[in-house]
Amino acid sequence: MKRRISGAVVGLIVATGGTAAKADLADALQGYWQFEGSGADGSGFGRDVALNGVAGYDTGLFGQALNLPWDPDAYAYRPVDDQAFDFGAGDFTIQTWVNYNSLYGEMVLVEKFTGAGGPGWTLSKLNGDAYHFYAAGMGSISSPAQTISLGEWHHVVAVREGDTLELFFDNDKIASGTGFSGAISDTSKGLLIGQRDGPSQDFRMDGRLDEIAIWTRALGETEIETLYNDGAGLIIPEPAALCLLGLGSLAVLRRGRG
Repeated sequence: MKRRISGAVVGLIVATGGTAAKADLADALQGYWQFEGSGADGSGFGRDVALNGVAGYDTGLFGQALNLPWDPDAYAYRPVDDQAFDFGAGDFTIQTWVNYNSLYGEMVLVEKFTGAGGPGWTLSKLNGDAYHFYAAGMGSISSPAQTISLGEWHHVVAVREGDTLELFFDNDKIASGTGFSGAISDTSKGLLIGQRDGPSQDFRMDGRLDEIAIWTRALGETEIETLYNDGAGLIIPEPAALCLLGLGSLAVLRRGRG
């Protein structure tokens, strides 16, 4: 089981507003995969992912993680086209935690993409250890090469707000640019995690992925810092649980006033 924020703490955050309001992290959350022995989606929308080939589970940042052992047929995927992940001209945030076994070549983290040039979008680590986000119709941004430690968990985030596109690595802003206001071209492909689908498009992952989350809004730097949590990470409170905890905390406050 994953380590969760206690009900009392979350209830207090909901009732009082909290600092950086961890409860707000569920706002506009469209997909959230914790890989606790399954591809279940914790966003409340039921967008579960399936595993392909020898993809499995191993030790995660919390509990378990998706394990992709350098095999071209090992990946996780959505079997349908979710329009929520097409983004268009809207804001978005994509988060993943990643733990590499090796750093050879380009490795796809997560994408909704078709072929070599789109349509769709992709977030990957390039050969040479730079991070890269590309979206057909919008453009691309790449970071300088990063120092990536094998066998350790790293936090990777891509954010678009208006015409600004930014990449974060372990809570450091590693790339930022403007002029990215174009609408991302839609693809009928489903979400793909840890590989690219198509002939001669082998960008397989070698390692583990955990706590993948996608929002249709731009998270602020304070929220990204909260999710990074000094490298320890943070489990996003589930929307249904927040409603129940909020009601519970209000009851506690009423009793306190009595």
